[in-house]
Amino acid sequence: MGLKIAELFRDYCLLTVTATGARATLLADVTCQVYDEAGVAFGAAIIATETANGWYYAEFTPDAAGTWTTEWSKTANPEDYTFHYPYKEFQVGAGQEADIYTRLGAPAGASVSADILVIDNFVDDLETRLTAARAGYLDELAAANLPTDVATVGALHNVPGQDAAPNVILSQVVGNKTDTVAGTSLVAIAKQIKAKTDNLPADPADDSDLDTSIAAVKAETALIVADTNELQTDLHDGGRLDLLVDAIKAKTDNLPVDPGDQSAIVAEIDANEVKIDAVKAETALIVADTGELQTDLHDGGRLDLLVDAIKAKTDNLPADPADDSDLDTSIAAVKAETALIVADSGELQTDWVNGGRLDLLIDAIKARTDNRLQAVTFFSPYQALVTLDTTHTDAALPTVTIPNWTGTVVHVYAGMKWDWVDNTKAAANKLSGVQEIQINKAGGAWTDAINFVDDMFSLPASTLRAGGSLAMGIIDLVGTIDVFNTTAQFQWDEPLTDQDSILLYNVQTFVTILYY
Repeated sequence: MGLKIAELFRDYCLLTVTATGARATLLADVTCQVYDEAGVAFGAAIIATETANGWYYAEFTPDAAGTWTTEWSKTANPEDYTFHYPYKEFQVGAGQEADIYTRLGAPAGASVSADILVIDNFVDDLETRLTAARAGYLDELAAANLPTDVATVGALHNVPGQDAAPNVILSQVVGNKTDTVAGTSLVAIAKQIKAKTDNLPADPADDSDLDTSIAAVKAETALIVADTNELQTDLHDGGRLDLLVDAIKAKTDNLPVDPGDQSAIVAEIDANEVKIDAVKAETALIVADTGELQTDLHDGGRLDLLVDAIKAKTDNLPADPADDSDLDTSIAAVKAETALIVADSGELQTDWVNGGRLDLLIDAIKARTDNRLQAVTFFSPYQALVTLDTTHTDAALPTVTIPNWTGTVVHVYAGMKWDWVDNTKAAANKLSGVQEIQINKAGGAWTDAINFVDDMFSLPASTLRAGGSLAMGIIDLVGTIDVFNTTAQFQWDEPLTDQDSILLYNVQTFVTILYY
């Protein structure tokens, strides 16, 4: 069998159960491996689609000339099934098409039928041009008229190369078919005219090419106008995008002037730390002083001995004015104040020791400021199209590359966005059953990241360019993505829709990481 290059081809295979001979139906793991002209596997094995009653098919598009082969098999227990004609060869680029071209010649245009149409148009043009008068010219070429006509041409010719030559004959005037454009015969002049007309466009008589180009420009302009109308609707006061921008502005208006690196918060914490250090320094001096006072004022201490010595002197003073009641009162007041200071310093010493009340508060403040969480989001490249249909086949989504970032990962969340969605079915369409967007780290085990419930993506019949959206997962993926400098691969696990198909355009995945 001959195939054309770059033409979609469908290969069929019949499967029966070896033990019973019955047709093998409803199998989801029948595969067809295609091998190209070099004997190399042409991509991964294709999961075949069942048509009916044990017949399965696989589609592929050969991209080079040569002998291509297909090999049919089954993932589980292939020995239990009989594959009728499991191996086939196909001649690509040199089959029936090449044989036809060998016999007829390759078409000058897009196809042989196109060349025949050009010839038919030429014949129609000749029939239009062959008027009765022009037919009379052909009658003049009859044998009876030739001598007279030759004499007339000989008398009336006006060929520059023969104007001055006497007694010229018709062949000298007309020239030979080998004459070049440099000659002066009628053949040479005809070739000069042909050289000019060869440079004219193929269809100079009308503006069809120009009309085609203008129509294409109009079509593109109509699309641009439609898009700008959508933008005008979305961006006018109260429109969809205008409301989104207003909501974002309301949030950002409450942010500090420099929210990107939390410099204001860091500066405030640094200032508080300086103040705390100053309080610690002052408290240390107070503790040192109260320690000295405790030593000096206890019974037998330096100040206690001085007070006792003073009291010994004042006891010998006369009763009046030597009465020491005022002095005792003052000393008692000093002692009371000193006792309060000692009590306060004792509390401070208890609070400031390692594990004390103030020490624990300071440690808690430091722990929070040392490990304050920051957030960063990394996006994948765009993927032009994701198809959701009834085959229940995993759909690959774009991969996010996470760079070598400094920090300890605490929380990870995944998301996905798309620009617009189409429902290509002439009936309402939606998701069929609960489904998940899954993620893995650098090709590891898959884990659920975003959950979709039954009947989501509900779209009316033949809906085109429905608005895009964004899905953000609430599952913490730190158990899967636990470090920076890796990749996060995404897939839609076994998507399933009520109808074929829902199409998501300009799809992009992302991960948001909270770290310190």
